[in-house]
Amino acid sequence: MHYENYYTLNCIITIKYKGKNIKIRKEDFYMDGVLATTHYFSLEDSRIQYLQCVNCGVWITHDESEWVYCYDKRVNRFANTKACTKCYKTIKKEADTYLYHKKLAKGYLDELLFINTRSVINSDYETDSAFFSNYEYCYLTGIKCEGSYDKKTVHFDHFIAIDTGHVGRIIGNIYPIFYQLNLLKSNKNPFEWIKEKEICNRISQERWNKLVNYFAKCFGLTLDEYKNFVYWCYSQPRRIKDIENDGNTPSIDLWRKDKRKRKYLRLVENAKFWRS
Repeated sequence: MHYENYYTLNCIITIKYKGKNIKIRKEDFYMDGVLATTHYFSLEDSRIQYLQCVNCGVWITHDESEWVYCYDKRVNRFANTKACTKCYKTIKKEADTYLYHKKLAKGYLDELLFINTRSVINSDYETDSAFFSNYEYCYLTGIKCEGSYDKKTVHFDHFIAIDTGHVGRIIGNIYPIFYQLNLLKSNKNPFEWIKEKEICNRISQERWNKLVNYFAKCFGLTLDEYKNFVYWCYSQPRRIKDIENDGNTPSIDLWRKDKRKRKYLRLVENAKFWRS
């Protein structure tokens, strides 16, 4: 994987391992100026790696540990991490029970994606309400909402569907739409949905263009970049565990990293071609 700026910083630290003080090498790996990972290696044999149990904090080697998906207070979220053999079974049982009940909660996926709010850099409540002016009207057709509560005829739709596991319930992805259009759109890619003849005949093309340009601006992207981002979200869907593993990384940042990776791979392939 390619990053514009990556480097490591090393130092020697002393830890207590099996009752004895030993010196090991601490290696901090930075990507684009941000600390990404930290690893601890033996000074005598670099194949031996040390770590601390996520629960009791005792120092162990990788061979003396077990992978477990649980809450890691060091990063303040659930993550794949390591535990000593003494703590493993207890931690796994507690974590599995907690996650099971949490995933049963209504709208968990929607709430999980809500952390991505920070990814929208050019919008706030005022600009959002000013853009749509009146939430009682379908933005794409101008149809006025009728009914109340669960019988309202104008709904709020996620432009990039929740089913993709990306973006979520944030300004820059929510807009008012007539319920029939919302049902027809379902979890489809909006840029493919708009190509359907029935949809083209029912909505205002001018309003559609304004909407997608507005969403692009919310993410600080050009229209072409925003289209690429939307298509990427549908081609790289995430499930609940994927989102939890990604932590607080917004979808827009994941897309940018993937974009850099693809660019690097193309350069590598071109270099191989010209050398052959």
